Amino acid sequence: MSLAITLIGISGAVLTLLAFVLNHKKIRRRLTYEYCLLTLAGSFLLAIYAFSFFSLVMFSLNAFWFVVAFHYIMKLSHHRRRV
Repeated sequence: MSLAITLIGISGAVLTLLAFVLNHKKIRRRLTYEYCLLTLAGSFLLAIYAFSFFSLVMFSLNAFWFVVAFHYIMKLSHHRRRV
């Protein structure tokens, strides 16, 4: 395993956990633009990490999480433009 892939996995985990901690501590609410961006970036990096190991289950989970975060980012950005 290369150092780059390891760093991608660590970065994805840190971003995803950061979103969780910020939500848990009530610093950022779920479904805010910042929360969704952290989740989007984290899940994308974790999907790359999982793909490098051919872990279909982990890749599928993170790909799904990426799609959900992307959906909410689009929904929030559309709402911001209307306001």
